Amino acid sequence: MSGTDRLKSDRPRAVSDFYETPYGLIEGTKLFLKPLFDETYLNSYPYYLDPGCGNGRWGECIKDWYANKIWVDGIDIEERTKSPAYTSWAKGNFLACDFGDLTYDFVGGNFPFGSAEEFILKSLECTVEGGYVFSLLRLNFWGSQRRHWGLFDDFKPIQCWVSSRRPSFFSANGGGKTTDNFEYAMFIWQKGNRPDYTKTSTFYWNYDKRDK
Repeated sequence: MSGTDRLKSDRPRAVSDFYETPYGLIEGTKLFLKPLFDETYLNSYPYYLDPGCGNGRWGECIKDWYANKIWVDGIDIEERTKSPAYTSWAKGNFLACDFGDLTYDFVGGNFPFGSAEEFILKSLECTVEGGYVFSLLRLNFWGSQRRHWGLFDDFKPIQCWVSSRRPSFFSANGGGKTTDNFEYAMFIWQKGNRPDYTKTSTFYWNYDKRDK
């Protein structure tokens, strides 16, 4: 099989760009996400928003990290069964939502790659000053002249953690447990923090027993 046969573009695309993140990968991000959050929210009751929440895997894991002492909101463009881990669950277009004065301590998950930049900017809008925005994205998200002079010039990530293992996404269209030809990384922004450079490292993870 040639390498190009493993590109997502050569397979049926999931509805609404929905690919379930492996539980093992999410738990692997706890190594660097939770200490970062705890620097600011250790003694408070944080508010977390999961845009494009899908089946609720990110909220389920993050709520467990905080022993349920966290408010978890989810929004997805498709009608999905509410995960019990979420305090609030809504069907809607995140990019078109008017959050008014409502803000969150951290916003993130697995943004749809096709509109990732729009999701990042919208997430920053509804994040408190000093709060965090994070998303699992293809590593080649870095490789854009437009973003170099735009998004990354205005809002440079504070950290980028590259997954040493290529994840297998579970397509809502019934796609098999396969990997593609892309490397993935967790990009992290902090609202109000404009670093001169992005701290970069790698992380490793194993599939969870919930990943079947």
